[in-house]
Amino acid sequence: MAAYLLQLVGKSNHDEGKLSRSRDLYGQSLYGLQRALNHPVAWKSTETLAATMICCVFELTAGTTDSVSWMTHAVGVTKLIEHRGIRAFSTPVERALLRGFRPLISIQCLFTRMDCFLDKPKWQKLSASLSAEAFEEGRKGTTKAVGVLTKYWATHHDRYWILLAKVPPVTRAAHRIREDKKHGITPDPAQVDRIAQQAGILRSEYHEWHDAAISAGSITEPVEVPSQDPDSPFATVIKFTNPWVGSVHLGYWGTMLVIQEALNLCQVGQERPYDESNQELALNILRSLEHVGSGMQGPYRVAYSLRIAYEFVNPSLQRWVDSALEKYSRHFAALHPETYPQPRRSAMLLFHDHADAQARQ
Repeated sequence: MAAYLLQLVGKSNHDEGKLSRSRDLYGQSLYGLQRALNHPVAWKSTETLAATMICCVFELTAGTTDSVSWMTHAVGVTKLIEHRGIRAFSTPVERALLRGFRPLISIQCLFTRMDCFLDKPKWQKLSASLSAEAFEEGRKGTTKAVGVLTKYWATHHDRYWILLAKVPPVTRAAHRIREDKKHGITPDPAQVDRIAQQAGILRSEYHEWHDAAISAGSITEPVEVPSQDPDSPFATVIKFTNPWVGSVHLGYWGTMLVIQEALNLCQVGQERPYDESNQELALNILRSLEHVGSGMQGPYRVAYSLRIAYEFVNPSLQRWVDSALEKYSRHFAALHPETYPQPRRSAMLLFHDHADAQARQ
């Protein structure tokens, strides 16, 4: 944790001394963590679990080997959680750790098209109550300040992550359909029907989730305000009541882009009925960056949705995003421009062979 905090402060203040100290402490932490993971008892401790998660979050910011090194760590954390088993998450601390790391697990699985273990019934049952339990147990001291964890929001927050864990199989199957079409191969009609049905159900479930969250007041509709950024290509931008709720809303838009693109791929011939909707969703994400993407944690809040939206906008807007990435990556290595394709060299990250990053050549 000391290494991570030094990394944040060092990057914010451009303090090379703190950054150097951060890297030294991180190296020591990795050595100690490896010893704990190899220990017959310590590997299963709460402290070891927390350390693996913090190291992954550190990589998001520092990118010690490359800009996608966090994914390697996320895979390791996922394996550790599965090996510990669901019964090992019996305390409030362990459940809080899983709740906090749940986004990185789901997103890493989606980008690499790996099945997410959180979609298994036993894990799904646990995941369905993590935020709600945090509220009921009174562990809301740190979240009350930003006004996020309310009784109603907690319920819809859990449901959001349950749905996201269902998406990777859709992206994997859509990728196969896309590759068949690209090589002039007619996809298996039964497979196309199956993925279309699966994606259609997911799309309906996401719409139901969004409508329920709005009706319950867990999410309020964003408003349009004049842009304060002189470099923005938009006269008006989108503002949410809270940037963290806005982050989930952007994630909803990004996931809908993925699902609807899968449905486009399942169409006969050249039909693409969701292109217009996808354009609107992608622009909504970009127009939200000014507010949701601001501050020290802004890059973390927008990273997932921005990477998806980039694939759906024109080259001019892609170049504008590139300039934003240069700024974001100074504090958040996972958003380095090298993880994005060059403008209009887009190959649809989620449906392309290179599913973890599309590096610039």
